[in-house]
Amino acid sequence: MLFRRFYFFSLLLPAFACLLALAPGFLFAQNKAVFEASSSQQEVPVGYRFSVTFSLRDAEARNFKAPDFLNFSQVGPSEKQSGVTMFNGKTSVHQSWTFELQAVKEGAYTIGPATVVTSEGQTLRTKPLTVKVVPPQYSAVPRGANEDLFVTGEFSSPSAFVGQQVKYRIKVYTRLNVEGADLLELPKFDGFYSREMKRFDTRVQYQTIKGKKYAVRTLHEVALFPQAAGEIAVGAARLRFEVEKPGGPSTIFGPATTPMLLQTAPAKLKVKDLPAPVPAAFTGVVGQYEVKFSLDRDTLKTGDALTLLVEIEGTGDARRLAPPRLSLPPELETFDPKVLEEEEFESVERAMQRRVYEYAILPKQAGVFSLAPELIFFDPDSNRYVVRKPDQPLQFTVVQGQQAAPVVPPDSTGLSEPSAGFSSDWSGRLKSWAAHPALWLILIVPIALLLIWLFRRSRKTAAPQAAAPLTSVAATPLTGRAALSNARRLLSNDSPRLFFDALYKGLRHWAAALLGVPAPSLTPDLLRERLTERRVSAVYIETLLRVWHTCEQAVFAGQYPQLDMDATWRSAEEAVLGIERELKI
Repeated sequence: MLFRRFYFFSLLLPAFACLLALAPGFLFAQNKAVFEASSSQQEVPVGYRFSVTFSLRDAEARNFKAPDFLNFSQVGPSEKQSGVTMFNGKTSVHQSWTFELQAVKEGAYTIGPATVVTSEGQTLRTKPLTVKVVPPQYSAVPRGANEDLFVTGEFSSPSAFVGQQVKYRIKVYTRLNVEGADLLELPKFDGFYSREMKRFDTRVQYQTIKGKKYAVRTLHEVALFPQAAGEIAVGAARLRFEVEKPGGPSTIFGPATTPMLLQTAPAKLKVKDLPAPVPAAFTGVVGQYEVKFSLDRDTLKTGDALTLLVEIEGTGDARRLAPPRLSLPPELETFDPKVLEEEEFESVERAMQRRVYEYAILPKQAGVFSLAPELIFFDPDSNRYVVRKPDQPLQFTVVQGQQAAPVVPPDSTGLSEPSAGFSSDWSGRLKSWAAHPALWLILIVPIALLLIWLFRRSRKTAAPQAAAPLTSVAATPLTGRAALSNARRLLSNDSPRLFFDALYKGLRHWAAALLGVPAPSLTPDLLRERLTERRVSAVYIETLLRVWHTCEQAVFAGQYPQLDMDATWRSAEEAVLGIERELKI
C-alpha cells in the first residue's frame, strides 16, 4: 500500500515541476503588459545631455526597435536592463532600454514611438515624447534642476587675466540623504592649461537659497590658466548619486537607495589681456611670486666661473615662465641659464610652481662688480607689474689669476723685450733681412699670381650663371615660410624637442636675414628695437618675442614636454607673416 502511494506521487512530481515552471507565465498573463517612454528632462539647454528610457512591464520582449533620434546626437551605446520582482505573492517581469542623448540645436522636437514585440506575439508602441531645447544656460544652478538635489560647476572668479590661476569647482547642493557620488565625466577645458587639485576643502557647509537650507560640499576642483583673451565656455560635468529612499527598507548593507544622474550647467569665464605697456624684461607669469637670489662666493679669480642661483616660487602658469634676463657689464660674460630644480605642488588653496635657475658668469678682468637681477611678473590683485630683486646689489670681487695674460701698459708698443737667450746678433740680421726689397718681392709675387688665378677662375665659373633669372635663390631674401619649413614638417611627428629647436633656428635665421644682423649677435632687445624702428606693429613684435622666449625655454631649459607645439606654431606663423606684410616683403 505504501509503495503504491509513493509510486503515485512519483508520477505527479514532474507535473508539479512543470506547473511551477509555467506559473510565472500564467501570472504574467494575468497582468496587462505596459510599454512606456520617459525622459529625464522635458526642457534641455543646447549642449546638455539627457536620457530617454523605454520600459516594458509584465511581458517578455522578443524584438525591440528604438525610434530615430533625428534632432539629437546619441552618446554611446544604449543600456539594457531586465529583472523579476515578487510583491504580495505576485510576480512581475520588467525590461528597459535607456539612450543618452545630447541637444544639438534650439527648438521643440518630438521623439517618435518605440516598438516592441512580446513573446506572446503582441506588438506595443510608446507614446511620442516632446523635448524643448533652449539656448545654453550659464547660470550656476541648472535650469529645471531638482529643488532638493542639484550640482553646479562654478568658477572662483567671473573674470581673469591671461595666465592667471582660477579655480573650477563642482559642488553638490542637497536637502536629501546622499549615500554616494561618482564623477562620470568632466567637461573639456579647451583654452586652458589645467591642473587637477588633490587637496581642497571638502567640509560640508550650509547655504540658504530661496528660503531653503542646503548642505553644500565641493566634490572636485581644477586649477585653470586661461591661454588667450576672450570669453571661454566650459561644458557640463556628469555625476551619479545614490540617494536614500524616504521610508525605504534597510538591509545589512545600509539603507535602500535609488540612483540619480545629474549634470552641471555650462559656465563662462571672461579673460582679459594684460595691461599695456608690458615691461621689456617681463617674464610672462601672472600671480604672486617670491624670488631668492644668491651667489656661490664673493671672491674669485679671473678664469673662474661665478654661479648665480635664482629660486622662484609662485602661483602662475608654469609653462609661461621665462628665465629672468641679466644686465651685465661688458667685463662679465654669461650663458643661457640651466634649470636645476622644477616642481609643481599644492598649497592649502593654490596650485604652486617652483623653479631654480643656475647662471654661470665668467669675469674677463679683475675688479669689484655688483649684480642687480630682477624678476618682473604681473600681480592681478594689485593690477600692476611687480619687480622682485635683492634688497642690496650682489657684490663680488675678481682678482687676477695666476694663469691670466699680463696686462700691457698704456704707453707700451705691445712688443715684448727679447729674451736673454736670444742673441742680439741674430736680432740684427732679422731686421736687415726684413728691410731688404728682394725678400718682399719673393713673398709678394707668388701671392699676386695666386690671386690673379683665383679671379680668372671665378669669372669663368660665374659666366654660365649670368643668364640666371633675378629671382634665383641667391638673389631672393629668405622668406618666413621657407625659414620655418623644417619646424612645420616636425609639427606632426610628435618630436617636441626637435620641433622647438628647428623653430628657434628658423626664427633666428629669418630675423637675421631680415634685419641684416649676424645671427649670433641677435637678441630679443635688438630685435624689438630694429622692428620698432621699421614701424612694425607692437602686436606682431610681442607675439614674435613670446614665441622666441617659448623656444628658448624649450631648447635651453628643457621644458618642451609641457609646451604646446600647435599654439606656438600658430603664433610664430602669425607674427612672421604679419611682419612680412607690413614690411611689404
